[in-house]
Amino acid sequence: MYLSQSTTTLVLLLLLTATLTYNTLDLQKNQVLTEMEASSIDLKSSSLEHIIESSLPTVFNRVLNDAELEVIDNYNNNPSGDPFFESTNYTLAYLKNGTEDIIVKDYLENVSEEYSNLGYTIDYNFSMTNITMVDGFTFKLDYDLYYKIQGNKGVIKEENISSFQYSTVKTVLDAYHYIKPTYVGVINVSNPNAETLYDFQVKVVFNDSNFDYSIEPTGEGLRFYDENGNYIPYWVEVWDYSDDDNDRTSVLWLKVPILDANINTSVYILSTYPKISESNGNRVFEMFDDFEDSNSLYSKWNVYRGDWEYISNSNIYSNSLYNENIITCQDAPDIARMISTENTSLSEYIVEVDSMGYFAFHDSTPGPYTMLGFFADPEYLAETTTHPDAFYSVDMSSVHGALFTLTGSNLIWDLKVFDIFFGLSKEYPVDYNNVLRTYVGTDFFNAPLENEWYTIKLEVLDDDIQAKYCTLEDYISDNEPDWMISEENLEKYGTYFELGTSGGSLIDAYDIYFDNFRVRKYASIEPTTNIYSLSKTVGINYITPPRAEGTRYVLGSDYNLYYEEADNYPSIIDMLAGEDFKSWEYGYGLKLKGYQ
Repeated sequence: MYLSQSTTTLVLLLLLTATLTYNTLDLQKNQVLTEMEASSIDLKSSSLEHIIESSLPTVFNRVLNDAELEVIDNYNNNPSGDPFFESTNYTLAYLKNGTEDIIVKDYLENVSEEYSNLGYTIDYNFSMTNITMVDGFTFKLDYDLYYKIQGNKGVIKEENISSFQYSTVKTVLDAYHYIKPTYVGVINVSNPNAETLYDFQVKVVFNDSNFDYSIEPTGEGLRFYDENGNYIPYWVEVWDYSDDDNDRTSVLWLKVPILDANINTSVYILSTYPKISESNGNRVFEMFDDFEDSNSLYSKWNVYRGDWEYISNSNIYSNSLYNENIITCQDAPDIARMISTENTSLSEYIVEVDSMGYFAFHDSTPGPYTMLGFFADPEYLAETTTHPDAFYSVDMSSVHGALFTLTGSNLIWDLKVFDIFFGLSKEYPVDYNNVLRTYVGTDFFNAPLENEWYTIKLEVLDDDIQAKYCTLEDYISDNEPDWMISEENLEKYGTYFELGTSGGSLIDAYDIYFDNFRVRKYASIEPTTNIYSLSKTVGINYITPPRAEGTRYVLGSDYNLYYEEADNYPSIIDMLAGEDFKSWEYGYGLKLKGYQ
């Protein structure tokens, strides 16, 4: 058959068009397949990154628990050995290596195998670069992730990622307190009064019959909580370290939030680690100074006369932990004293202070010649600089008479009479040049001795007062005498307090000493306490952030213990290394806090 030239040309054009169309479709197909592979690789890379982001906090928490279990196993296998990690650096290395191993073996290797089955190749590297903390329960985990994913169409995605995740600990075992266990006891506080007492100071006396000193030999690990698990501030007044007479006595004060009338209130004692004392009288009393703070002389007192300084304690209950320093005025001049910078708003209260004194010329008039001033007005006669204040004082022996000044600076006794007995006086300026120190009341049956530490106690009920004193030994053993002085309807100059000498001289040697000044609330009948022995908690504590009420934090025990952040206390990393104080600079300290 003969085809015309035009027909032949048309056929050739049709064949060429078909070929071009086929090639175009093939190119479009390859482009689509390549784009599909690129999208698939993007999804796979996103999935890979998400796997690391979501799994890292959980994996780290798991390794942290493994570290705690390793310490517990070490202890159970060899209780006499050191079960903890060698240092915080070793602890961090364990956590770093353990987390990397699990991320690689349990996650990245599985992902690589799955991607390979789908026709992709993957190279990767994961490393933890830093471990720090942002609070007591949360770690910041820095890491580097490198990966390269390649498809069979030649599409490649390669990334170097430096990022971080936070891991908040959940149900992390507390190996530290398992090995250094917590003990719990109970103090029943009885309020026999008809009214409820609020934020009331309660005296607690430990001795060998009601307290196990082998569990808590120094008292540093003691903590106290009310029935709702709220922390109760406390102050250790005396801690008896002796261990050879089986007759130890220690005195503490608690500030109990609520003591309901005519019933017992339970206060829980914890003996825990680390052994860091939280004894703090400033949080317990209405006014307080144990003279351990070298700035209190300037922040809590204004010196009106004499050179006052801190020295090492000389009483029989002194120790470097709770009672190291006292305040003294050596060679005290006439009526040397210091006046509190704060006053009290209470109308009914009790004041106590320890004091000792020495008078060099004591042959005929021996005595301490120290005084506790009250109802003081620092500016009773403000225009005089020598003695602007007026006050009453409880005196451990005293001098009465008149003082005068001619120079406007030094007061000098004009007329004076020595009184070696326990008494009550008032001291006030008459005018710019003259001051009187007059007798109010005296107990002729009690004459305090020099160079003997005493506790002075003053009870104030509006404008009525009672006062007494006893030796430190009698005070510690609860062998106080009856009130020695009682006076009614005193004239209140003010509401400040004074410490000083009830005598003094520019030429005679009066040395006076004070310690443990405190003002506390009054109750007509003092609450009493009954102490139950400490018992070891059972089970393993969990370190975990605060949870909803009712959650248990301890396995195998009725005790519900929990934690809070605290400066200087060991962090979780420090605890794993057996440290009793914070040593890892990037950590946040935790202390065993609550009891419910």
